[in-house]
Amino acid sequence: MSMTVSEMHDIFEQLIEDGKGDTEVMILHQPSWPFYLSIKGVGMKVEDEEEEEEDDEDDNEFEEAKRCKKQKCYQEFERKILIVENGQEGYGCSFDDVEYF
Repeated sequence: MSMTVSEMHDIFEQLIEDGKGDTEVMILHQPSWPFYLSIKGVGMKVEDEEEEEEDDEDDNEFEEAKRCKKQKCYQEFERKILIVENGQEGYGCSFDDVEYF
């Protein structure tokens, strides 16, 4: 199940009220061999502006496939907030040892 912005907001709001507003937020990844990932930022996928097309017959098929792939990616993520990881910070604990909010 995915989380919504409202659900995350409610959790973070409660953590702030509980005095944990300065606590570092990390991502716990991979249940079998867990490790912590730091967070680079939060964002949304934006559709690239169309580049001017050149009339080169050899590249048309490749460029069309590339455009379709970019459009599919945009459509898939257009209504999602993305948490961007910054890199591995260390090894984590088992997912079973985590207290969920």
